Amino acid sequence: MCGLAGFLGPSVGSHLVDIMLHHLQHRGPDARGQFNSDNIALGHQRLSIIAPTNGKQPFYCSNTRLAMVCNGEIFNHRALRHDLAAKKYCFQTDSDCEVILHLYAEYGIQGFTQLEGQFAFALWDERSQKLVLARDRHGILPLFFQDQRANGGGVSFASEIKSILAVNSCAPEANLAAIKQIFTFWSPLEGETPFKNIQQVKPGHALLIQGNKTEELCYWDWSFPDNHQFINNEKEALEGLQSLLTESVSSRLQADVPVASLLSGGLDSSSVIAIARDLGHKPDTYSITFSDSKEHDESSFQAQLLERYPGRHTVTDFKSSSIVNYLEETLWHTEMPLLRMAPGPIRQLSSSINEDGLKVALTGEGADEVLGGYDLFKETKIRQFWAKQPSSALRPKLLQRLYPYLNGWLTSSDAYLQSFFKQGLDQPNHPLFSHLPRWSTTQTCQQFFSEEMRDATKDHDPLAELTNRLPEAFQDWHWFNKAQYLEAHTLLSTYILPSQSDRMLMANSVEGRYPFLNHKLIEFCNQLHPKLKMRGLNEKWLLKQLMATRLPPEIINRPKQPYRAPDAAAFAHPRHHDWLNELLSPSNLLDCGYFDPTKVGFLLKKLQNKQIRSQKDNMALVGIITTQLWHRAFIQDYNKRFR
Repeated sequence: MCGLAGFLGPSVGSHLVDIMLHHLQHRGPDARGQFNSDNIALGHQRLSIIAPTNGKQPFYCSNTRLAMVCNGEIFNHRALRHDLAAKKYCFQTDSDCEVILHLYAEYGIQGFTQLEGQFAFALWDERSQKLVLARDRHGILPLFFQDQRANGGGVSFASEIKSILAVNSCAPEANLAAIKQIFTFWSPLEGETPFKNIQQVKPGHALLIQGNKTEELCYWDWSFPDNHQFINNEKEALEGLQSLLTESVSSRLQADVPVASLLSGGLDSSSVIAIARDLGHKPDTYSITFSDSKEHDESSFQAQLLERYPGRHTVTDFKSSSIVNYLEETLWHTEMPLLRMAPGPIRQLSSSINEDGLKVALTGEGADEVLGGYDLFKETKIRQFWAKQPSSALRPKLLQRLYPYLNGWLTSSDAYLQSFFKQGLDQPNHPLFSHLPRWSTTQTCQQFFSEEMRDATKDHDPLAELTNRLPEAFQDWHWFNKAQYLEAHTLLSTYILPSQSDRMLMANSVEGRYPFLNHKLIEFCNQLHPKLKMRGLNEKWLLKQLMATRLPPEIINRPKQPYRAPDAAAFAHPRHHDWLNELLSPSNLLDCGYFDPTKVGFLLKKLQNKQIRSQKDNMALVGIITTQLWHRAFIQDYNKRFR
């Protein structure tokens, strides 16, 4: 994993890319390289994992006159290299990423469909004067760009936004529509950023930039069969999952450096570690614990996995109030406001991995989207059942079986549970049916917006925008698959992978690898009938069957508990009060313009009186604090940080 940057257009020079690369050194501290031509400059910061001695970038092929910089890993590079060598292509390095250059020369954009991996790259076709910016299928790795050709400028692009901001001619502005999206989905929609006029390449897409034109091409997306074409055979499903998941873990263990593994104590990370052990690998493991918050701590399950598979293990423990100490640095890397405090501890965990001299870590991310692990799938099933008899008093009581890890949720009144889950119940065929309760609840945080913010965004409806982006076949899919698609294109690609994974790991030069996000595995699992993913209300049923003899029963049978960290509780300690009072003072809130000082003042009093208990208030508080800090770091202090 690395960092890339570049510029296409007039007045390009090596000094420009040097400035951009300076802000990406944490992504690739091992080497720096540049390619410069008449109107293009490509830069690369390298984290050496494959071919550490001769894999330096940029790549350039004089025969095809193609140049490229890449951030990522191509796990099937050996097979691709063999095929391309047979077609007389010559390789100058042992790097896995060099295959992309020759794939493009042979097949054009269609060659990208042969890549198995996680990647973001910029490729310059000197003959046609065409720039290609492309991103992997799931959005594991980031790639941002700013197009100023309409104003006589050029196109700048980079792995992180701060690298683009460093060469801006003026201070950035907030993208208020994207801020509203964050206060709906927890993140901007795919392709959007909270910065005006800065976008990102969408997952599974390539941008072709030539002259004054830009063409956007989608080369891969999630898809599902209709109800008559599912794989229903359990034996076939188990054999397929076993083969593809083992192959995926094996390929992601490829490295010329040691590979570690993150251990949450849940089914997904434990499965990855167990399969790695079956393959003869014994990765060092790293875990987060919360010793003062039983609600968030999973150490007992981590211990059970380690009893089955003992090895070198490192724990990073957090006290709730200590998470605030790292918040500003966390936001510097996420480059966007957050509604959850979960990313910060992962950044500190990656520091421990880095201190041990390791550069690569396997994770279990993606399993919940691919195999139906989130409680969202269970609640949608109950709500679909309830919608058939909306007046039933018994059907909504099934909802009380959900979320045992949330304090107070099970004791909530029937009236509260029904008011939450009943949202959208009269529209069971609505394309966003599965997510309406969650997103509607998150949208209530917008009540803290200032009048100016409301006026500026009144014509933007995030839910309508997302609905308009859905593929034509979406409405014909099974409700379970619709929910999977929405999770993959909102929570996974725009929040979990960027904010909790890549950005937090790469802040300390650690590459995350994701066996469950092998596109072949996803394509197979998408053919499975939903009953093989969720049996009754038993989530990830097929994966549990596969791992039943390889993991402790306590891990197999535990309820799904997503990784979380203390939110409002992190700010409740009196030592944070003065800092919060200053950050959220009426004058600071008015200067930024996003929030209503009076309403925020009431919320702040609730925090200091320890009266914040609802999920809505937790999200609102974290969102307001992080938006203010984000604005201060990137907009208010722009000249101080970038000039």
